Amino acid sequence: MTKNKRKFLTNFLTLGLLIASPPLVLAQLTTGTLSGTVTDATRAVLPGVTVTVRNADTGLVRTLITDAQGRYEAPNLPVGNYRVSAELAGFRTAIRSGIRLTVGRHAVVDLVLEIGELAEQLTVIGEAPLLETASATVSSLVDERRVTELPLNNRDLTQLAYLQPGVIKVPRRPGGTFASQGMGDTITVAGAREVQNIYMLDGIVSGDLSGNAQGAMGAYVGAETVQEFQVITNNYSAEYRSQVGAIVSAVTKSGTNELRGSLFWFHRNDNLDAANFFDNAFHRPKPEFKRNQFGGSLGGPIVRDRTFFFTSYEGLRERLGTTSSARVPSVEARQGILPGRRPGDPPRVVPVAPVVKPYLDLYPVPGQGNAIVGDLGDGTVRIAGLHRQPTNGDFFVVKIDHRFGTERGGSLSATYNFDVSDLSRHTLLGDDVSGDRRESDRHIVSLKHTSIWSPTLLNELHFGYSFTQPTDNIPLSTRDFGQLVFIPNRKLIGQINPGQGISSIGFRLVEEPFEQRVFTIWDGLSWTRGNHSMRMGVELNPIRYRQFRCAAGCNGIYEFRSLEDFLRAQPNRFEAALPGGRPERHLSQFLFGAYFQDNWAVRRAVTLNLGLRYEFVTVPKEREGLTSNLRNLTDTDITIGPMYTNATLKSFSPRVGFAWAPGSRKTSLRGGFGIFYDHPMFFHFLSAIQALPPFAVTGRLEALDAQRAGTTLRFPDAFTTQLDLLRAQPTIRAPQYELATTYGYRWSLTLQRQVATDWVVSAGYTGSRFLHLWVQTRTDLNRWEGWPAQPSGRKFFPEGAIRIFPAWGDLRIQFSKGNAFHHGLILSAQKRFSRGFDAQLNYSYSKTIDEGSALTSGGFEASQRSVYSSFDSHLERGLAGFD
Repeated sequence: MTKNKRKFLTNFLTLGLLIASPPLVLAQLTTGTLSGTVTDATRAVLPGVTVTVRNADTGLVRTLITDAQGRYEAPNLPVGNYRVSAELAGFRTAIRSGIRLTVGRHAVVDLVLEIGELAEQLTVIGEAPLLETASATVSSLVDERRVTELPLNNRDLTQLAYLQPGVIKVPRRPGGTFASQGMGDTITVAGAREVQNIYMLDGIVSGDLSGNAQGAMGAYVGAETVQEFQVITNNYSAEYRSQVGAIVSAVTKSGTNELRGSLFWFHRNDNLDAANFFDNAFHRPKPEFKRNQFGGSLGGPIVRDRTFFFTSYEGLRERLGTTSSARVPSVEARQGILPGRRPGDPPRVVPVAPVVKPYLDLYPVPGQGNAIVGDLGDGTVRIAGLHRQPTNGDFFVVKIDHRFGTERGGSLSATYNFDVSDLSRHTLLGDDVSGDRRESDRHIVSLKHTSIWSPTLLNELHFGYSFTQPTDNIPLSTRDFGQLVFIPNRKLIGQINPGQGISSIGFRLVEEPFEQRVFTIWDGLSWTRGNHSMRMGVELNPIRYRQFRCAAGCNGIYEFRSLEDFLRAQPNRFEAALPGGRPERHLSQFLFGAYFQDNWAVRRAVTLNLGLRYEFVTVPKEREGLTSNLRNLTDTDITIGPMYTNATLKSFSPRVGFAWAPGSRKTSLRGGFGIFYDHPMFFHFLSAIQALPPFAVTGRLEALDAQRAGTTLRFPDAFTTQLDLLRAQPTIRAPQYELATTYGYRWSLTLQRQVATDWVVSAGYTGSRFLHLWVQTRTDLNRWEGWPAQPSGRKFFPEGAIRIFPAWGDLRIQFSKGNAFHHGLILSAQKRFSRGFDAQLNYSYSKTIDEGSALTSGGFEASQRSVYSSFDSHLERGLAGFD
């Protein structure tokens, strides 16, 4: 038995002993809890009271008996409106109605019984207090009223998440987004990166490969479908999957005993829009813009109090025109006439190589169908014009809820959702030589069965299936370029980067579909015993991936240093995928999670949240064994086998929290601490899987390397005439083989005070510390200059330096070397909806430093210093033979 297998077996048996006694439990991801204490008029607790919890919309009933401390608890209740009643011989029946239970909420409803006849009733209408007195979880709710009534541009629910305290918007990267990476704006919380969040719909992961849920249309849709969603930002219980970022858990609407429906149509166009800066700067008319969003919903009873249905549809048709600019060769430069090297020098005549002429003609001629908005004086001009960006989307949901017979008969809920969208990006350079389309296809199936075995024992079984297929780089061009292609048997021209800031033309890659299939099995129970509310559970996630991706340079990439070099057909670099590659992969991973959570009411004023979760994920396995990696930087060959070592087998995640609500329970102090993990998943190695020899080889030949070999780099036929040189310099993009566990410490402290019936103010501090975050090197690590280090201590890898490891060309590695920390202050005030008005006021002040992310100011340089320093021992060995 290997060392890793022994570790896994030990950890698994340890957790098995922890949860072996009671049955398994499902996390409360889509439901809420009602609990409280029943007392008499003297505030003495009353055991043996019959408490009935009833859903006012569907007739669901849960009957409970108070324990020796007068406590009751009804866990895992569907969201909705509830009424709670308490009955005991010798006392009047107490009824509390108007209670709104929301996703993830633990509502505390205390009842007081007065002496009298049982037939007498005392009814109080009023919500449970806003104050959180039972959990340390830091979260915020976007309820149905906000979802349906707040204005949303593009009906994007992500905009409502931005309004929550501690949530920061991460704008979409212009021109750098892909369907496989999320096309819309995202969020970051408590210092986590935007790809470290998880989106869930009815308890099933609904995100794409990167964890985002926007689809190709760039919006988190479902405003007509989603009843409410919760954004959990810190110290969530062990019921939830270990995640260093936020958990966004949405619940779809359900049918009720009343037949209800809706229809909507929103239209927006450019008639009332002002011209933007670029329209005015380029003296262009406003581009056309039309957006139509339409749909509706219908829900109601199939069998009253027993079976319900809900269905909805949302559609988007958008036709967006955009004023854009491009930098292209001037009319004179196309004839080989370039400006003098210095001001006042006469123009230079550069012979245009015959092989370059057909490619030069692919560029639009300045002034023909476009506007010249600036002569840059170096043989290039900037042109401006309109390009189109049409978007289409369809979102559909159907949901069935059924309750079996009596109260103990249990219930069944089934949901099916599909979400398809596409976005085409036509460019100013023309569809023939640029422009592509992004598509996304998502299907989610959720099936949940709930069994009530006793008033204190509830079991759930949850099956789920999630299918996502984002597709990138679908060329809009239908042209067959014939003899202009860089690689034989291709129809598309490769990419040309002429240098000097000139816009690129051509198609770097081919159509890239990515499939992800996630199967989910959850099983378990909620068990209330005395003043302990326990949840224990297990989660099984078999995951399947299919990827078709040609390595970088699938159609070939030529780079030039300047326009003059381009005209002379003197490239600086050529990169291409070499023959023999296997562009399709079928991979699998398995994620296992189990947990134990005890919410222990030590006293009426004090609750402890004690939890432990264990998770691990397997290393991706390819169906035909098509995985490999570079085990050490000094290796001269790739090793076929696992891509990396499994660092997740010790991923125990303790969660500790407390809630203290003394006296009248109008003030609460809550705090907690937890350890969370960012497991290595397929998304982290999206590029590396398809870029590693021997199953995929990318050759990269530079002019300097060709010169050292006694020849020159050819254009445009380097692939066919210099294939041996290309094979001698394979490009390596790989993860570090000996991975470290990526994890984070997170903690919080929150003080809340109820200042009026419907007002709560709070002040909170959240902190986090993340270790071994992913760092992607952006520089070729196979070059060195200034050895030993320069006086400044900085080391760098300039172009043209001698290769440290001669067996490889461009060398870029993913390391688990980044670190980050976050400190944040949050002040907020919230008023519950009453008398036609509600309010939420938030103020956040925070500081985050991510030493492994180029998106954070200063983070790129810090991450490079970290990575370079980790290379010192390897580089010393590699440089031993150089002067």
